[in-house]
Amino acid sequence: MAKYDILIQNGTLMDPAAGICQTGSLAVQNGRIRSVGTAEEEEAVQVIDAHGCCVVPGLTDYHMHVFTGGCEFALHPDLPAATSGVTTVVDGGSAGVSGFEGFYRNEILHGTVSVKAMLNICSAGQPGVYYLENMDPALYQRDQILRLCEKYKGVIVAIKVRQSREIVKERGLLPLKEAVKTAEEAGLPVVVHATDSPGEVRDTLEILRKGDVFCHCFHKKGHTILGENGRVLPEVLEAQKRGILFDCAHGSMNFSLDVAKTAISEGFLPDIISSDLSTLSFMKPPAYSLAHILTELLNLGMSFEELLPRVTTIPARQTGYRPEGFLVPGAPADLALFRVEKKKILFRDHYGGRMEGNRILRPMMTIKNGMILYRQYDFFNQ
Repeated sequence: MAKYDILIQNGTLMDPAAGICQTGSLAVQNGRIRSVGTAEEEEAVQVIDAHGCCVVPGLTDYHMHVFTGGCEFALHPDLPAATSGVTTVVDGGSAGVSGFEGFYRNEILHGTVSVKAMLNICSAGQPGVYYLENMDPALYQRDQILRLCEKYKGVIVAIKVRQSREIVKERGLLPLKEAVKTAEEAGLPVVVHATDSPGEVRDTLEILRKGDVFCHCFHKKGHTILGENGRVLPEVLEAQKRGILFDCAHGSMNFSLDVAKTAISEGFLPDIISSDLSTLSFMKPPAYSLAHILTELLNLGMSFEELLPRVTTIPARQTGYRPEGFLVPGAPADLALFRVEKKKILFRDHYGGRMEGNRILRPMMTIKNGMILYRQYDFFNQ
């Protein structure tokens, strides 16, 4: 009887949480990692030659819309996740208190990939493209929010607020301030959708606390993270230093190549890289998939070593998971294999921006709890 279900050989094992970057093998048995370093081929049912591949922890996509029972543009998470090396997804506030119980019972419990959720501060959540949340703080169901956050601790991982001018209207920054108060009581971070926000960017940042997330940091609608001089605002750099996290949250409309290129060239990197995928953006330009978004950032100047913690360690910590290592014996076998290949590619954004690239990040395999969910058709066993 074989000792291992899967043996991955000759890949570059990379785990920023454990400080691992080495060539070696990794063996999987009964859904968990059993051996890291060396193992014998004859001991495995499947032997995978990962030469030229990076073997990394399964990615966390910190922003996707997956509440299909209550959000008209949500999509089932398994397909977009598996094809991009993602094994954990965080719903980006599709559900508020009115729909969360149904979301949990009918969908979160039954997914193949792990699903966490931001709870929308608006009771109705975000049910449709043309429905804008009622952001009157007098209507926040504070007691119900706190009850749900306690009941579903570890599943609800943040409070979500959308504060574009068209949503908050004359209320300005008051909805955000009141949401932060509720999140403080719940012991959770706030994630704020910050495109075309009222006031200056500094006004939003002054409200946020360490661990809160400024979402869609490379947008180009209203005030952006760039000042009139075209440089990253000093208050943005200072906020990042004091622990406010900046999430790319790409989506179909909230990512500017120009803004991202300028920021990255100045050394400002997003803390989290998420897709904001939905039926509006999955496999459609300009977002396509998390793998495509990572490829875009790779061609904008970030290295793979810089990309990796922003889709593993950092978002995992935001969901309450703080491992000393992912690629270690005894850990769940949530894995992704990628290959960086030379290939010409054209990127476009919602604002009319274009950029040519020469590298792609190709997902080769996704493994969740020891089950192979996806593999390139020509990525055969040895």
